[in-house]
Amino acid sequence: MEILKIEQLLSLDVRTRYLSRLKDGRRVKLSVSACLCLEGLIKAEGETLSQDTLVNLGWRQVGIEVTPSSLRVTVNQLRRAFLSLQVDKDILIVTVPRLGYRLVIYSNEGSKPEAIEAADILIESDGDIVEVPVVSGAQKTRFIARYFFYFLFMSLLAGAFTAWFLSRFVNSLVIPINYEPYTGPSLTNSSDAKIFVDSSRPASKEQVEKALNLLSTYAGDDENRHFLYVNQGQNTDYTSVFSCKKELGEKQNECSSIVFRTH
Repeated sequence: MEILKIEQLLSLDVRTRYLSRLKDGRRVKLSVSACLCLEGLIKAEGETLSQDTLVNLGWRQVGIEVTPSSLRVTVNQLRRAFLSLQVDKDILIVTVPRLGYRLVIYSNEGSKPEAIEAADILIESDGDIVEVPVVSGAQKTRFIARYFFYFLFMSLLAGAFTAWFLSRFVNSLVIPINYEPYTGPSLTNSSDAKIFVDSSRPASKEQVEKALNLLSTYAGDDENRHFLYVNQGQNTDYTSVFSCKKELGEKQNECSSIVFRTH
C-alpha cells in the first residue's frame, strides 16, 4: 500500500484514493484520474508536468483517450478537494503558461517559491481560463491609489454635472420681474411712498388703486413704508403688494407681502 505525503498537511492513499488531512484525519475520496494526476504531481516534487504527461498518467495508461478539457475538469476537482480539506491556502495547483501544471506548497513561514513570483498564474474554471498576474505590494499600492483617484475624479465630475443641471433647472423656474414706476394717483397716506408695478404683467389702474386702498385700510399707515411693489398674480382675481422700508435689492429691506382680492 503506497501512501504519499504532502508536507505535514495531507496524505494520499493511492490504493483507496483517499486524500486525508493529517492533523485530524478528515478525508475526501478522489476519482481514479484525479488520484493518478495528483500522484504524478506529488512525485514531480514541484516540477512542471505537461498536459500531455498528465493525460498519459490519468487516462492513456489505462486505455482512455480524452481532450485537454477533461484534464482541466480533473485539476479543478483536486482544487476543490484542497478547499474542502481547508488546505487551499497552503497547497496550490498552478497552471504554468504554455507549459503545464505544477504543485506548489507554501512553507510554514509563508514565503513563495521564486518561480511563482516571477510567472503569471492561470486559474481555471470548468470552461474558461482566467489569467491572474502575480503582483508585488508596491504594484498593489499603485493599483489601489490609481483607482482611488479615478473614483474621486468621477465623483467630482458627477457632482459638478449635478450642480450644473440643478442650476439650469432652478433658473428655468425663476420668473424675472421688472418693475416700473406707477404713474396713477396714490391712495396711500404715506406721501413719500414710491409705487412700482410689474411691467411684464401690469395690473390695471383699478386693481392698483384698489390694492393700495385695501393696504391703507387693513394694514394701516406705516411711516417706514417707503417702497410699494404691486404684482398681479397668475390668477387675475388677486393682486399682491410688497411693502418695503428700502428698495428691493438692498440688504435688510424689511419687506412684507400682502395679497388682496381685487376682482
